Amino acid sequence: MPTSCHLILGLVGAVLSGIALWAGGPALLSGILVGVTNLYLIAILVEAALRSGKARKFVDHVPQAKKKVMFEVPDRVWNLLQISFILFIVVCGFANMYIQQGGVVYVGPTLVVQHATSHQPAKPNPPLAGRLDAVYFSMVTLATLGYGDFVPATAQARTLVIWELGTGLLLLVGTFSLLISRLADF
Repeated sequence: MPTSCHLILGLVGAVLSGIALWAGGPALLSGILVGVTNLYLIAILVEAALRSGKARKFVDHVPQAKKKVMFEVPDRVWNLLQISFILFIVVCGFANMYIQQGGVVYVGPTLVVQHATSHQPAKPNPPLAGRLDAVYFSMVTLATLGYGDFVPATAQARTLVIWELGTGLLLLVGTFSLLISRLADF
């Protein structure tokens, strides 16, 4: 698979993930996009592991790229763009799933915001509903910061958090280390 295929698939996934979040699309679409992204990350890790056992060839004392085993990974120039697409898919996908699932609640300081139709204060622990808050919670979860202002209050929300942490581990262990090694491998 040439670099252009990787980038086109990444761009299509990012666009679909962004549309699903913006339009309030089904959580199933977001789940499929994140699941396919996880499979892609695993395939990249398997490819890197299989290549690591091969000896590097030199032509006139210049190291040559190792031959592909299953598929070609993106050229190192395009790796950063592909990783950006992957991060966008993951953050928007989980943000949409958190909104649709409704199990993440705000437990920070009491909100002063009042509804336009009534002058009563907001609920003490309102569910995550806004896109910006959902993206924020997704990024905080992915980065394992855990500020504590939003928390998963249901078993389904906790399952999504565990899935996002696993995806973050795949990104951290696999993609970023692969990117660094490819950038250092001139």
